[in-house]
Amino acid sequence: MTLEKQLPAGTFLNVNIPDISSNQVKGVRVATQSQSNPYNPLLKAAGADVNRNLMIQKKPTADFMASGDDDEAVLNKNYISITPIKCDVTDHDIFQDLKSWKIG
Repeated sequence: MTLEKQLPAGTFLNVNIPDISSNQVKGVRVATQSQSNPYNPLLKAAGADVNRNLMIQKKPTADFMASGDDDEAVLNKNYISITPIKCDVTDHDIFQDLKSWKIG
């Protein structure tokens, strides 16, 4: 599907799969990125290519279980989440101001 639709330049898809058996997965949801902090730092994921696959282990809370459509809430409700992510994370709001600082 993504090859047919062509994602915009600089955009990639972050896909999260719940840690349950495949027959328990309720479906797929497009979700926003969660703003929560990881419960546990990055862990290497098991699999054939452990150098390219990392996972964040998070401790679900009642807030996330009941909240809306962010990727963590969707994942905790046993859905696969797909979040479009932009690669440019430059803080454009402060960029010009920072250039005026006397650094070095």
